[in-house]
Amino acid sequence: AWFQIRHHLQAVAGERTLGYAGRARSPAPACGHYNTHVAEQNALAEHALSGPVGADAND
Repeated sequence: AWFQIRHHLQAVAGERTLGYAGRARSPAPACGHYNTHVAEQNALAEHALSGPVGADAND
């Protein structure tokens, strides 16, 4: 979905830099193993929430 909506998100983000935080492209929507899925989800959340914080983070 990122590649379909990033231009819309950038339009409202203004000068803020947006980046993709998600699974790599894959023909399968999930890895197929619960433990691997949980590890991937945890890593994804950590990556998405630990990005750079600017002065406008509370906007």
